[in-house]
Amino acid sequence: MSSSAGVSGPVSVWNPRYKRNVYLYFIIYALLGVVTGVTNNTMENYLDLIAPNLITGMMIYSAISSIFMAWLLAEIHRFGYKQMLVWSSVISAASLLVFIFTRVFWIVAIAYVVNSTFVAMFDVVYPLMFAVETPRAKRTKFFQYIMIDNLFFQAIMTFFGGKIAVKVYSGLMHISYAAAGALSSNEESLRGLQLEKWLESYQAVIWIAVVFAAAAFFFALLMKDEKQDYQETDEERAARHEQKEKFSWKKKETWKRLFTRDVIMWFIYVNINGFGASLCLPYFPIFLSHFLHIE
Repeated sequence: MSSSAGVSGPVSVWNPRYKRNVYLYFIIYALLGVVTGVTNNTMENYLDLIAPNLITGMMIYSAISSIFMAWLLAEIHRFGYKQMLVWSSVISAASLLVFIFTRVFWIVAIAYVVNSTFVAMFDVVYPLMFAVETPRAKRTKFFQYIMIDNLFFQAIMTFFGGKIAVKVYSGLMHISYAAAGALSSNEESLRGLQLEKWLESYQAVIWIAVVFAAAAFFFALLMKDEKQDYQETDEERAARHEQKEKFSWKKKETWKRLFTRDVIMWFIYVNINGFGASLCLPYFPIFLSHFLHIE
């Protein structure tokens, strides 16, 4: 197989263009780790103050986001990896700006769905891209490294997001960091100027996410896609149709291959794990908001 393998062909010799794209994705995904550290923590605390009904119905909005994300993923062969990342960066940054400049509930709700959709696109594009653009011998390591890459920066921003908000708050209120931490630890008691300045402190952290999303846009522009990376060639399409003729849902062999013990156990595990996580994870940052920014 040549280095310019098509969408269904593994890479045996690493094409320099593929190598460039992969390393750019590492940079982009690190930047999105910072964005996710904000959207999964600080921003949810902020939304709990300006749109509490949104947080209450977060599962509904997350479900809508998942539907849009699935549709975009199914259409990626039309746009390519680069275009998907470029537009995801732009739209992610734009939706974050909405949270800063308006508190109208229905606008914030739409922005939340849009932001959740396009920030999550970075999590689902790299498996497709890496399956095509990384050498088979190194593929598993690259999957491991890029997850570490993202989670490392996400963890840093999750930890420091609250602290940055308190630091900004102390500056806006002209009080000490300790006094700002004490005030913000009881958000329900904040009123008037105190509340407004606390919201502005959260907005300062969201601005950080905007900047990093914008930086991801510029790095995404440096990627180079060709149609053969994300679309089938004529030869691959012919081979797939030939294979499809041999495939039939009426054959017992088809069902036996699909419903193996490993497949069934993995399906059960993923669904139970996803269901359990969906019950608590969206609200976990809010629960911890009183502690994350206190030294």
